[in-house]
Amino acid sequence: MVPNNEFIADICDDMSEILDPFQRERLKNVLVLRLQDCTIERLETAVVPYEGMGNDLMIKKFIIAKKIVGLSEKTLKYYARELELILGSIGKNVGDIVSDDILVYFAKRDIEDKVSKVTQGNELRVLRTFFSWCTGEELIIRDPTRKVTSIKQGKRKKKAFSEIEIERIRDGCETNRERAIVELLLSTWCRASELVAIKSRDIDGKRVNIIGKGNKERYVYLNAKSLVVLEKYLSERKDRSDYIFPGKIAGTGKTTGEWYMNPEFVNSAEHMETGTLQDVLHRIAKRAGLDPSEVHPHKFRRTGATLALKHGMPIAQVSALLGHSSIATTQIYLDITDDDLELAHKRFVN
Repeated sequence: MVPNNEFIADICDDMSEILDPFQRERLKNVLVLRLQDCTIERLETAVVPYEGMGNDLMIKKFIIAKKIVGLSEKTLKYYARELELILGSIGKNVGDIVSDDILVYFAKRDIEDKVSKVTQGNELRVLRTFFSWCTGEELIIRDPTRKVTSIKQGKRKKKAFSEIEIERIRDGCETNRERAIVELLLSTWCRASELVAIKSRDIDGKRVNIIGKGNKERYVYLNAKSLVVLEKYLSERKDRSDYIFPGKIAGTGKTTGEWYMNPEFVNSAEHMETGTLQDVLHRIAKRAGLDPSEVHPHKFRRTGATLALKHGMPIAQVSALLGHSSIATTQIYLDITDDDLELAHKRFVN
């Protein structure tokens, strides 16, 4: 007898010459589901964690540990929510979970729930982070995710805005507040959460002090267009909020796009929510005749990085401005076409 996962892996390997990677992934998931109730062999090697420590307590300890190392509240909430859902679906105590349980979970997510490979990959990363911590803390003996292969995801090239699309977005703005949002995104390459959190005191001339992911501090910079538009926008404000983009007081009803000019509508204590920022961009996109789902803060980051690289900025500097700890992460953002590579080859390779 062999364990289910090894048995399934052998079958998939035998079929590797006639199946592409995605077909092999599908075959694996079908076999996992069909064999989940069959007794080929079950691995029961993990031990139960500390006596009396259930999943809820282990998740709580994990979240506290990650909070100590500086993860953001948003990331901590994401981890907690995903772990509760995934472990609840598996239906076992953490110390009893084996690799077959995780394979069955993802087979169901693929075939029954029909969730995307991207979602499955994100869920597997959450589980790996959690179980790695559990083994590191010696709450369990073995990490069941170590025998689970990565989720294969289709490579879909993500596009930056074209120069025409950028101008259409600019034309789609109706207020100086909207223009300031667009120009700051184009100039600073900030994440949504970073942009909405900027305060007046963070701006020093042409540079802005940002606290990004992992509580890392960096500077981003304002170009001439963003400086001019920002000055016009701030001159229209009469409130006392220190936030560049403050929130709107709930319950004030429908107001015009220039509601921020009336201090009675401005929530001076809170900044604009990231969801509100996305709503603003969606409205601008509709006016510009663009697909709203394709106009979001991350695309502005990708656009800025791509254009800067095309204009000759070294990739290490592009990476630093984006707030990336690795150039490999930056390369994912770039939208470099075959034409760009051909031009670069002519320029640099003689």
